Amino acid sequence: MIPVKADKRPALASWKEFQTRRASQEELQTWFGPHQIAIVTGAISDLLVIDCDSPEAVDIVKRLLPEGFQTPTATTPRGLHFYFKQGAQQVKNAVNILHGVDVRGEGGYVVAPPGPGRRWLTRPDQCPLAELPQALAGLLTNRASEPLPLPATAPSQGAPYGQAALANELANLAQTPQGQRNDALNASAFRLGQLVAGGQLAAPQVEAALMAIAASLGLGHGEARKTIASGLGAGQQEPRTPETAAFGETAPPSWPDPVPFDSCQAPPLPLDPLPGWARDYVLAVDEHTQTPACMVMANVLGAASTAIARKFVVRVKADYHEPLNLYILTTAPPAERKTAVQGLCFKPLHTWEAEQAQAMAQEIKRAQSQRKSQEALIAGLRHKLGKANPEERQDLLAEIDELELGLIEAPTPPRLLADDITPEALALRMAQNDERMGIASTEGGLFDTLAGRYSGMPNLDLVLKAHAGEPMRVDRKNGQPISLTNPALTLCICTQPEVLTGLAGKPGFRGRGLLGRFAYVMPKSRLGHRAVDTRPIPPAVRLAYEQAMRVLLELPWAGRDDNGGPQAYVLRLSPGASAAWLEFCQRLEPSLEPQLGQMAFISDWCGKLTGLAARLAGLIHVMEHLAQAPDLAISRQTMERALTLAAVLLEHAKAAFGMMGADPDIEAARPCLNWLRRERPERFSVRDCHRAVAGRLPKVDQVRKALGILDERGYVRPEQASQANGPGRPSSLFYRVNPKVLEAA
Repeated sequence: MIPVKADKRPALASWKEFQTRRASQEELQTWFGPHQIAIVTGAISDLLVIDCDSPEAVDIVKRLLPEGFQTPTATTPRGLHFYFKQGAQQVKNAVNILHGVDVRGEGGYVVAPPGPGRRWLTRPDQCPLAELPQALAGLLTNRASEPLPLPATAPSQGAPYGQAALANELANLAQTPQGQRNDALNASAFRLGQLVAGGQLAAPQVEAALMAIAASLGLGHGEARKTIASGLGAGQQEPRTPETAAFGETAPPSWPDPVPFDSCQAPPLPLDPLPGWARDYVLAVDEHTQTPACMVMANVLGAASTAIARKFVVRVKADYHEPLNLYILTTAPPAERKTAVQGLCFKPLHTWEAEQAQAMAQEIKRAQSQRKSQEALIAGLRHKLGKANPEERQDLLAEIDELELGLIEAPTPPRLLADDITPEALALRMAQNDERMGIASTEGGLFDTLAGRYSGMPNLDLVLKAHAGEPMRVDRKNGQPISLTNPALTLCICTQPEVLTGLAGKPGFRGRGLLGRFAYVMPKSRLGHRAVDTRPIPPAVRLAYEQAMRVLLELPWAGRDDNGGPQAYVLRLSPGASAAWLEFCQRLEPSLEPQLGQMAFISDWCGKLTGLAARLAGLIHVMEHLAQAPDLAISRQTMERALTLAAVLLEHAKAAFGMMGADPDIEAARPCLNWLRRERPERFSVRDCHRAVAGRLPKVDQVRKALGILDERGYVRPEQASQANGPGRPSSLFYRVNPKVLEAA
């Protein structure tokens, strides 16, 4: 490994020596405070990386991979990195082996997660490095052949339609049985030659790709050159574009199953921000229960937040502090084992509560007995009042007053968790437990209660104020008022998607800011893909989790104030952590501009994202350092891990608010989809769609954005726009409709 700067350049005067030797532990510790990590590829690491610089490039590479193929994969700011085992072959760096596809091999390096835009989709500890599939291996070898004398009729970069067709041809050729390969190569060259002449592909690119795949199939160099030249030459005599071709003639990429609008498209949460004991437990519970790791992680964070709520605050700036209690809302369909997961994650807290109650049982029993005796004595004195003379009555009243002032209050065992509870009862419970409480539930009943299930009107004040620790006074009908000076409530709700879709319609939930306070987790369901014979949670992993949670639960308060109330530890940011947080704030701010900003439709949520990031940094810091956490500053590395998690949570929030009907682009896509299902066109133009939905979407730009959403979700696929022959309005962009949409209509 080597350190790199933000611009991906090595942070060393020379890094060449690390192509042949590994860095020492001392060097690694020196490097990776202020810098990102890069992995040197080639023989030193036995690593080869396919670098896709665009979504189109990712699609091309995926089509060259066998069905069900897996290897470690990571996101980059522009695409994906596919990690492979280099093996015996010595592959050097190569650029644009296919459109937007580069190779990092001998003499290269790649920036590794975590980092801005970089996270693991498939971690190396979850999936071993795979060997290069045949189709890709062929493209990386035999690339030095002399170019064929073909006319340069195509642009240097092919169109998306042509790139998809090229990838599909290569994938089909890789599966061609022996004895049919030369004919198949000629036929592919002919079809691709048509697209070269139609401006969809570059001739040199097609030639190089076909020569490489031919070599991987064992075809001789001279024979392959003649076959490809013949097919390409013939194909170029019959130019073809998407508009002139019958759809399906060039074996276009297969259509995916459309993603429904009530389905989550958010990426999985990265596990890297968690300390080892928590990450190991998430993976173990994930394997044991066959549930999404995102859901497990959400519950682990909720349990840790409940354990330390109100004991810590993060000093973000001189006049700005954030507490560490979180509001987390996870959605998962029925039968996703939500109750089992939450039970496993919160078990240490339930065990601790039971132990505290057991330890105080005798003390509580004695206090209750003494109080009963005091109350009986007071009742006897009151009985005498009726027969006493005025002087005796005054003495009796004075004695009763003194006894009532000295009534013993039976202690209550500490409580951290509640489930189905009213706001008034919650306030009382918090007042009895140092003004902190957690609600962990796998049902959505809390939202019905807040909406007024019992009172007939919304009651949100306590939940709104207890998120940030604002003072709160609750007047009770049958008791003394309850005053909370700095309440800290933690919510960890894991419920069905239909509960989420109904939240935006509950009075005051969005307008008063409740929905903006939640971190949303939208895991992809594993139903239908779960293993039956699963491994139990390893005892060592379970023990490490329980011990770490016990340390969090038993962390003492920082001190007591003049009134005897508990005081929190103040966590400070290191200069690097502060700089990283401020940079995150600056990048986010322009997206919040009303109407024009990219995140304007969830500005209420994004406005609290920087605070959520600070809370996550504080929580991760305490989870990592445990008892030593109060004495240490939050490092830049911890802050960057928190910011990476916050950035992914933004994607989950977009999906959540989309399900709640807050995303105008998604809402605009619905009438377009309804039109497709009603009219069932196989092919249509933007103008066709605009005419049909102009009543709902009067502007063409609205329709274009809506069709972009439908494209992302696999309902439609764009074709290249035809060029206008003269002045005036350009021709309209055309789309093809996924046949599966028409079948379901």
